[in-house]
Parts: sequence; structure tokens; C-alpha cells
Amino acid sequence: MIVCILGRVSEALSTTSRPPRRSQAERREATRQALLEAAVRCVCRAGYAHTTTTGVAREAGLSRGAVQHHFQDRNDLMACVVELGWMDLIERLRDMASFEGSLEARVAAVVDHMWESYASDACRAAVEITLATRGDPALQAMHVELFDASRRTLDEEWRRVFHDAPVSPERLRMSRRLARSLLTGTLQQLGLDPNRRDLAADIALLKETVLHTLTTEP
Repeated sequence: MIVCILGRVSEALSTTSRPPRRSQAERREATRQALLEAAVRCVCRAGYAHTTTTGVAREAGLSRGAVQHHFQDRNDLMACVVELGWMDLIERLRDMASFEGSLEARVAAVVDHMWESYASDACRAAVEITLATRGDPALQAMHVELFDASRRTLDEEWRRVFHDAPVSPERLRMSRRLARSLLTGTLQQLGLDPNRRDLAADIALLKETVLHTLTTEP
């Protein structure tokens, strides 16, 4: 009797300690995500030109066949990395859509969210790839298409966050693109000088500029 009870207890403990088995689709998505994250790390560390599918597979601890299974070729992998970078920014803005507070508070929070995204490895890799492929018309066209689609979505989410700003729709759109341009420039400068000390002052000035654009018509 005791042996039977102990056996059932042991079986129950063994069953509850095992994590639930993932479906094939979940395993496939996890592998794809691991490859994308590995590609981001490779681009940030070695640059676009020195990032290869073999290196990405090695970084992810997977076979090169895994890369070929999930991505058509290196260009497809790099395009997906660019998309990953922009999607991070879009999701951060979507999270802000329901944020309640004064216009000034929302501007401060959104700029901080945007900077966190722009400074992330995913966005840095996206910018690196986009700039590095300017000499290839086919790749540049692909990245411009991704950029334009992301820009439209970002403009829509920006309107949601600042729906009550007392300015024209064009002025509202201008404020978002102003923020994007200044943050991109700041990111590039940070890449040249990682130890710059005036970053906080630049971000504070950006918040003031965006707020002014959202509350003042020319």
C-alpha cells in the first residue's frame, strides 16, 4: 500500500514538474525568434557587411539549415530584422495609446519610450542595415517599403496618443517626424561617441520641442 502511494506521489510530482509540451508551431516560432535575436546581436557587434547566415546560426546555437528553413536568404533575414526594429517602436506607441495625463506628461512619456526603442539593439540593427544597403537598389526598395508601412502605422498611433492636441493634423504628423529625426540623429551621434555627456539635455530639449510643435501653429 505504502509503495503504491509513494509511486503515485512520485508520478504526480514528476508530471507537475515537467513544463507543458509546446506545439510544433510554437517551437517553429521560438526557433525563428532565436535566429532573429541572434542576427540582431551579430549586426550590432560586427556590422551588416560582416553578418552572415552561418554566423547567425552559430550565434543562435542552431544549424545553417535552420536559417534556410525560416528565411529565403540573407536578404530576407536582414529585412525581417529591420521589420523587428520598427515593430518594437510601434508596440511601444500602442502601449501609450491609453495613457492618461496632461499633454506635457504624455510627450515626456512618449519621447522616453521612443528613445528606449531607438536605443535598443533591434532598432540599432535596423538602422545599420538600412543605411548599409543604400547602394543596392533592390534591397533599398525593400527597406523603404517596410519603412513607409511602419511610418504610416506610427503616424496613426501618434494621433491616438495626442488626439486632443490643439493643432492641425499636418502639424501633429510633423511633431512625430520631428521626434523621429532628432532621435535618429542622437542615436547616430551616440554611436560615434558612446561617452557623450549631454544626452539627457538633448532628450529634455526634444521633449520641449515636441510639446511646442503640438501646441503652437506656425
